[in-house]
Amino acid sequence: MPTDDDALLRWVYGDEISNAVYQPMLDAPWYRKLSQDMSVPQHEVFQGESNLLSVRERMLVNLAILAVLGRERSVRSRCHGLLRGGFVPEELAEVFRQVAMYVGMPAAVEGSLILAESVRDLKAAGVLDEDV
Repeated sequence: MPTDDDALLRWVYGDEISNAVYQPMLDAPWYRKLSQDMSVPQHEVFQGESNLLSVRERMLVNLAILAVLGRERSVRSRCHGLLRGGFVPEELAEVFRQVAMYVGMPAAVEGSLILAESVRDLKAAGVLDEDV
């Protein structure tokens, strides 16, 4: 299920399943002020014209960084978004294999577990086919 860059970015950043983990924060009364204060052009990292990596490549690098940092909720959200955006589980599993080689098994195992749970979640939601 290949997708274009814009669609991939929408799945990763704007999907209700991907972002469900953040809903308590988004509903908090203080979040609006915080989000205005943090108005850093973060999406430019993925959309800037000076980038030498494709959006797909940058997304995989981002996933690896989140896994290395142990950002479990962000890894979960990113896995959901990437899977909905056309990545296959094997591509994301390869990221965690690389994490294992260069950072360590605990980060890779956690990322792989989150990936498996994400596939399960999306199958249960009817988003991914059962044969994925």
